[in-house]
Amino acid sequence: MTKRRATGLRPINGGGELRPIRLVLEPLEARRLLAGVDIPASCDHSSIPSLNSTGSELPLAQQSNGLQQPLVIQQIDLLAEGEAMGSDYSIPENAPFGTLVGSVDRVDPTGVVSSVINVGDARFSIQGNQLFFTSGKLDYETEPLISFSITVANAFDNSLDTFDANVSVGDVNERPLAIELSGGKVPEHEPGAVVGDLTVVDPDSQSNYAYYLFDSRFVLSGHQLKLADGIELDYETEPVVMLAVAATDGTFEIFDTVRIEVLPTPEAPVLASSVALDPLTLAELTAGAEVGLAAVVNPKNASYQFSVSDERFEMRGNQLKLRDNQQVNALVEPEISLTLSAIGDEGDQASGMFTISVTSIRSPHHNYNLNEDVNGDGYVSPIDALLIINDLNSNGAHPVPSGVGGTGEPPSEMLDVNGDGLITPMDVLLIINHLNSRTASRAQLDSTSISSLDIEESEAIIPAPSDSAYASASAAPSGFDLAEERRQRENASIDAELEALLDQLSREQAKP
Repeated sequence: MTKRRATGLRPINGGGELRPIRLVLEPLEARRLLAGVDIPASCDHSSIPSLNSTGSELPLAQQSNGLQQPLVIQQIDLLAEGEAMGSDYSIPENAPFGTLVGSVDRVDPTGVVSSVINVGDARFSIQGNQLFFTSGKLDYETEPLISFSITVANAFDNSLDTFDANVSVGDVNERPLAIELSGGKVPEHEPGAVVGDLTVVDPDSQSNYAYYLFDSRFVLSGHQLKLADGIELDYETEPVVMLAVAATDGTFEIFDTVRIEVLPTPEAPVLASSVALDPLTLAELTAGAEVGLAAVVNPKNASYQFSVSDERFEMRGNQLKLRDNQQVNALVEPEISLTLSAIGDEGDQASGMFTISVTSIRSPHHNYNLNEDVNGDGYVSPIDALLIINDLNSNGAHPVPSGVGGTGEPPSEMLDVNGDGLITPMDVLLIINHLNSRTASRAQLDSTSISSLDIEESEAIIPAPSDSAYASASAAPSGFDLAEERRQRENASIDAELEALLDQLSREQAKP
């Protein structure tokens, strides 16, 4: 207790030590102070009793002029101003109502007992001279020291005096309340996964607990709960695990269960069905050429039927190909864009757009513009057949250097007339047939021209020609005769060339 004013209140558990003091006062003022009585100025001083420690009369010093001298008072039992007085109390936390805290001594210097009229904390009350805990809560962890004031009424003069009281709350080992698990979620199919941390809910906030687990699939590392090595959980079979746990601090034990939630593996996002095609190439100049195989990606149905947007193509099952009567020229159409569609047996639909690359298989040994033009001069003549015959005489029948679609240095002559990848007498025969066909066509054209010319000339003849005119006409060759003669000469030249070619060909074929 901290003394606020010198009231003479003393607690029973000991106040400040009394010590002598020396005061030098005028006699009247001294008596008023010490007695606490208002003495009238006209009162006879000799009638006031002595208040010194011995109880004897205080002598009055007389001066020669008859006036009273100041009194010297020694060894008066008064507390010095500001003297500390101990008044600390103690009580254990969680104490029941009615627990005695301590006593309060309320005696003033005159020996009169004062009355306590107020205790500054509603949890405490005074009964007689004893302080009791009567309501509320005492908790060491939140309030280890309680300070409040006590007010008393001085019975001598009815003045109010206040002093401070301190109550120390003692710590008590309290029973734990629960076991908690932070986190508490673990992904499925993850061996040795960490679950969370175990803690005991304890009013004393202690951390020195030993834990016991009742499921061998789990282990502890300190306070960290995890799955044992090689152990994993499955969401489908056990989405929630209720784990039994015990803990003890050596005094109290607690059994509890913690909830562990098993998290399912995220499912892959559902993708829409689509169509794939592989490969994406097409050989040129090949009727009915195949492209690739179609397939449905992320199928939703068991089977699908395919269709193609380009009418030149068809689907044979899941095989994309040109129709048998269709072929493609790479020089004209190097790429083809088309769409494949698929319809499932349960109604699922899918499609895909593709670009098909047309692969060139053109041989540099074949003239694709004019097959029989071997030397590439734009004309078909016996020289073209002669070039092939010369090659056959030197090399015999043989394939082109790189076969069909061969690459490399382009040859100076395109000897493969039929484009079969071989140089043979057949190529020569094709040229001869072409030349014969051309000669017959030319002869027919010349005959038609000559007949027309004769008719026109006959219409222009003057009627009734003279005999001399007929004679002249008979003597001179007609236009028909001239054309026929010219045709015969050309045919003879061609026949000679062909005869020579055929003779060479025959000799070539007769070689062993």
